[in-house]
Amino acid sequence: MRITLKIVIVFALIVGGFYLYYNYISSDTSPATTQAQNEILELFGLPEQFMVSYLPRGEGEEMVLARFEAWYYPRHEKKFTFLAGELFSVEDFKPETKLVAPTNLRPQDFEFSMDYNEVSKIIGYANVKETDFLPGFFGEIEKIKTYLSSNATFVIQDGHLVYIQTVGIGEDASQ
Repeated sequence: MRITLKIVIVFALIVGGFYLYYNYISSDTSPATTQAQNEILELFGLPEQFMVSYLPRGEGEEMVLARFEAWYYPRHEKKFTFLAGELFSVEDFKPETKLVAPTNLRPQDFEFSMDYNEVSKIIGYANVKETDFLPGFFGEIEKIKTYLSSNATFVIQDGHLVYIQTVGIGEDASQ
């Protein structure tokens, strides 16, 4: 009887340990933000609009993709850009049109490794449509598909997310 009680206690401790680990220690479901980004988030909150792209950095075998982000805060008239998570520039920003409602999407929810299904799951499958629009800096590259919804425009190349923007997306964008 005592051995069974010890087994039950050990089993309960192991299960409790896993529960604590997965729910409190490793539960950060969003990719890490950098110290520079955390400072902006503390001051201004989540960006009201944003753009994320992956740009080549370096040459030849040394080339890697660097994450480029622009965070827009129209109410504060500020735009912050980050290259590989480090603050690259701070600019005054005045929207050309009336203020668009802030997005409910977060830049840290999107990564290069994501495919169409993963991005659409976050944005909402119901209103995602393929479009001919292609951001200008992509040029004529094969295996690129652009998708538009009322929440965002995103580009998938070779099965990877290479660009997403919420800037300039309005309620009627997907119609």
